[in-house]
Amino acid sequence: MKMRIGRKMKWITVLTSLMILAGAFSAQAQLKTRIAVLPFYVEQGRNADTGASNVGLHYRRMSGFIENKLVSSGHFQVIDPFAKDSSERELNRVMQRAREDSMLVSRNMCARFAVDAVYIVWLTVQSRRTADGYYKVSAILDGKGYDSAGRSLGANVLKTFKVSKRDRDEAIAIVEKEVGDVVGRTLTDWSDRQASHQVARAGSGKAGQ
Repeated sequence: MKMRIGRKMKWITVLTSLMILAGAFSAQAQLKTRIAVLPFYVEQGRNADTGASNVGLHYRRMSGFIENKLVSSGHFQVIDPFAKDSSERELNRVMQRAREDSMLVSRNMCARFAVDAVYIVWLTVQSRRTADGYYKVSAILDGKGYDSAGRSLGANVLKTFKVSKRDRDEAIAIVEKEVGDVVGRTLTDWSDRQASHQVARAGSGKAGQ
C-alpha cells in the first residue's frame, strides 16, 4: 500500500513539474513581442523586387540579417509578411502605400498578420566606382515602427553608412549586415524599455494597494 502511494506521489510530482515547465514556456512565449519587419530596399533609384534580379537578392539578404538579429535577441517572434505572398506586385504596392502613410500601413499590417507591432525599414543605396578600382557605397537607413493602434514605438532610427571595397557586392553586403545590427539593437532596446515600464507599473500598483 505504501509502495502504491509512493508511486502515485512520484507521478504527481513529475506531472506537476511538467505542468510548471509548460506554463513557464507558455508565459515566456506570451512575453515575446510578435513583430513584422517591412524592409524596403532602393538601389540607384530602383525599388527592390522579389524576382531574380540583384536588387531582389539584396532585399532578401537585408531582410534575413534583420530577422536573425531579432530572433537571436529572444525578445521577438518575427513574422515574415512576404513569406507566403512574395509577389513583386504586392511588395511594390505595400511600398508605395508606406511612402504615403506609414502609420496606416503598419496598423493594417498588424491586423492582417496578427502582430503587436510593425517596423518599416528604408535603405537607400548609392554606389560608384572610383578611378583606383574600388566601389564606394553610401547608404541611408531610415527606420520607424508602430503598434497595432497606430502609435509610434519611439524607436525611430536614422543612420548613414559608407563602405569602400574592390567588390561591389561585398561592400553592399557589409552595409546590409550593419543595418541588421542597428535595427536589431534599436528594437531590443525598445523591448527592454517596455519591460522596465511594465515592471515599474506593476510595482507602483502593488505599492498603492
